[in-house]
Amino acid sequence: MSMTSVSKPSSRNYWIDLVRLIMAIFVVGVHASRKASFAEGPYQWLTIANPTLFRTAVPFFFLCTAFFTYKIYLDRGRDPKVFFKAALRYFILYTFWTIVFIPTILKETYFGTTKTPGAYALWFVQEFFLNSPISVFWFLRASAYGLLILGVLALLKIRPIYLLPLAVAFYIYGAYGDTYYGLLPEWLLPFYTSFDTTFYTTRDMIFFGLPLLLIGCQIAEVYAAKKPGTLMGIFCALIAASSLVLLFYEAHYLMSETKMKDYNIYLSLLLFEPAFFIAILSIRLPFPAKIGKYFGPISSLLYLTHIAWRDAYQDLYIGNKAMLANLNAKFAFTLGCALLFSLLILYLTRHFKAKKWFY
Repeated sequence: MSMTSVSKPSSRNYWIDLVRLIMAIFVVGVHASRKASFAEGPYQWLTIANPTLFRTAVPFFFLCTAFFTYKIYLDRGRDPKVFFKAALRYFILYTFWTIVFIPTILKETYFGTTKTPGAYALWFVQEFFLNSPISVFWFLRASAYGLLILGVLALLKIRPIYLLPLAVAFYIYGAYGDTYYGLLPEWLLPFYTSFDTTFYTTRDMIFFGLPLLLIGCQIAEVYAAKKPGTLMGIFCALIAASSLVLLFYEAHYLMSETKMKDYNIYLSLLLFEPAFFIAILSIRLPFPAKIGKYFGPISSLLYLTHIAWRDAYQDLYIGNKAMLANLNAKFAFTLGCALLFSLLILYLTRHFKAKKWFY
């Protein structure tokens, strides 16, 4: 075979797309299991993975969002419009999929309640812009807001890394409204309680995603100057492995000794995510583009559609307590159906040029 017949390797890192797909499966696991416990039981692997391993997914998505957007920003001569266009794309995605799930939202939050149409409309507007009417899509809204902030920083010619100390402080504040809630002193509890009626810190970009977005930008800045070598990759992989163990200990302590409000904002994730991301970037062996090019779209569609299949499982077995409690069956059904449905959408929209605005 002549050298001219060999296709040029893709510049895209499909290893990251592969991890994105794995992380999308983790998101399915979070919403298809819901229970979080270290206690022994028939579904122990899921109940332990839910508050630990599965929670590495969304922070990784924030890093990806910032890293790839910042790379485009650098490629286009540091044009701030890159961030604003990316923010618009995420907000369109958020709006579109919220509209798709309007029947589910109404079923869960309006029908069967005593809310008046006017009161419900006001609640919906607040939820749409500050939280999310359907919780799984909060990441899209948070990414849109975060990218807007990055765009403003670019306009002001302020490097994102300069905002990191403040962002970490907000992250710690968010942690005390989430995983560390049980460690709050009594005098702060009323403040958090009243604050959370408007802002739900576990689904707010300022108190969760911002430091990860800033770190993602800094990784892209350094990566553009010098790609991480093998030794750096090994070092970061060891740091990631150690911090993953730390995550399990952190979750176990908080679940055993404190009263957690949610299971999202762990301090060890600020160490794990960047180290893991850099370790992936250091991989020199190219992933085959023939397969890798599908990982990104499938991961997006898994994230966007799995809730419908989770709800379908619950409706299918309504009244069957054994099957509703069977987390293995629920996870397998949700993942299998969402994966097949994602492949179907991918096939049907293969010639649709504007698909990047919808998944």
